[in-house]
Amino acid sequence: MAEIRENSAMRLFAISVGILIALICAFFLGAYLLGGSLGNARFPSLTFAGGTAEPAAPQASPAETVSERAAAPQPAPKKPVFPHMELQAQYAGPFADTLIQRWRDPIDGRVCYIYLPAYVKHAPLDKPGGFFDYGANSIGSISCGAPGPELKPAR
Repeated sequence: MAEIRENSAMRLFAISVGILIALICAFFLGAYLLGGSLGNARFPSLTFAGGTAEPAAPQASPAETVSERAAAPQPAPKKPVFPHMELQAQYAGPFADTLIQRWRDPIDGRVCYIYLPAYVKHAPLDKPGGFFDYGANSIGSISCGAPGPELKPAR
């Protein structure tokens, strides 16, 4: 009776290992078909190995040579360049160690006020770190508005 149990356990183990191997093979075959060098209409070649999820270049026709493919290098993507806002003024905030900064957009003249803390170490208040906690939703806010009409100096 012990032999039958042992044989059943060995058969169950062998079947489990076989199923596991079949699943692993199916996974790698699917990954190969989707990301490998087999590129056709049914299984488009995707370049997952390079870290991108964009489709690879279409398959070259037999008339196209290797030198023609090498003659057209792909342009490298350029990092966008954004203009910098201009810091026009800095004021003391209503609470201790807070600032209000006035920034101007050089493109459309929009003005933004940023209310932010200036972290200054205090004597230990109520927290062991010694920094004063102002809380959320008030400090660190930004408010922008369209530029107003230009004021002319009084005579």
